[in-house]
Amino acid sequence: MKILGRFLYHTAAYTTVVTALFFAFAKLMGVASNPAITFGRYALVFAFGLILSASEFVFSIPKLPKYAKYIIHYVALTVTFSVIFLTVRSSSGGYAFDAATVFAAVIIFSLFYAIGLPLVLLMKRALSENSEKSVKKQK
Repeated sequence: MKILGRFLYHTAAYTTVVTALFFAFAKLMGVASNPAITFGRYALVFAFGLILSASEFVFSIPKLPKYAKYIIHYVALTVTFSVIFLTVRSSSGGYAFDAATVFAAVIIFSLFYAIGLPLVLLMKRALSENSEKSVKKQK
């Protein structure tokens, strides 16, 4: 039950962040008066949040090598991002993005992943070192 709670909590957090980024991007692009987040688009964002949350559980598989965990995580997120990005439709009913735009978005997504991963690992290392130091001070 604890795992399900963590899964749903992370899903809600990711969905909230992605939705906020969607609205911020819409405001920057000048469509803030009507950002057009329909139920269908929100469902896609929620699906992305679900898969993002689920992809974290690959890190809890003890026998899987670390590099394989990161590769599986990256591939799952990139494929999910691409599919969701591709399924966004414009108000006219056609696809909002052409193949070149989706390709560029995947490259940008990959760059964010490549920059974000070392930052997250450094933060985790710093937090674990700080907690180890505080435990030693308490003894």
